[in-house]
Amino acid sequence: MRTTAFPSITSLFALLFFAVSWAHADGTIKGADFYGTWATTSSIATPKRQVFNISPKGGSWIRIDDQGNEDTVTLNESDISIDDDLLIVDYTDQKAGWRAKYVLGGWSRGQYKAIFGTVFMYGGNELDLFNGLPISFRNGTEHLPPQEVWAFFSNPGIIKSEPGSIASLTQALEALAGVEISETETTKDFLFRKFRAVISISKEGHQAHPSAIGFWPSRGNPTEIDFAGKFENDQAAFSNYYTEFQEEANRIKDESAQQLIEQVERLSSDK
Repeated sequence: MRTTAFPSITSLFALLFFAVSWAHADGTIKGADFYGTWATTSSIATPKRQVFNISPKGGSWIRIDDQGNEDTVTLNESDISIDDDLLIVDYTDQKAGWRAKYVLGGWSRGQYKAIFGTVFMYGGNELDLFNGLPISFRNGTEHLPPQEVWAFFSNPGIIKSEPGSIASLTQALEALAGVEISETETTKDFLFRKFRAVISISKEGHQAHPSAIGFWPSRGNPTEIDFAGKFENDQAAFSNYYTEFQEEANRIKDESAQQLIEQVERLSSDK
């Protein structure tokens, strides 16, 4: 845990929302470079937290639901194939009557690797194709949010919480490795750089105390923002606060996006 000073919590968008540098990749991922561990960065398919461990002799596929429960599937060597610059993971559960086929490709820059593509889904007696959904991964698992952070955002929107739950959430967030904390007169703010998430907890004197509100890039569409909020007492006061928070965050996001576009245009014109 590190305590530091931040500007207004919503002004962190320039840091969090547009964190990926505008730069060319070193090269396309091919062949043996696909071996290793990959965890999701965004997914339309559920569960949204998935991990592949890929090796020449097989591997594993871990799916983590919103409650933190893990379902691990063993991948045989025949379930994994690499075709030059494509990784294909094709797993069938005959007993349950479904099949999932991932077709993924990507690029690397230094130690950072990203792969993205489509998961094709099959079902029914004949295992017919019924859907194809976009999904992306990066190497390692350090970017996967811990359960305490994931659970907060798993139900975007406003939720009434049990008495004492906000205090329990505060204690849980304080105990997480890598969290950076700032405080104002009325809020205690938690920044998670690796997960690009911010959660703000109210303090005595806040208009909607006790409550919590946060934002991060949507795990379904990383160009959008997911907001989540929890309150214990005054719903009307919290709803007003939540609306103001969203409006301010979206305003700063739009301004940051425009600044990024202008920067890219300047870089392009200098070539």
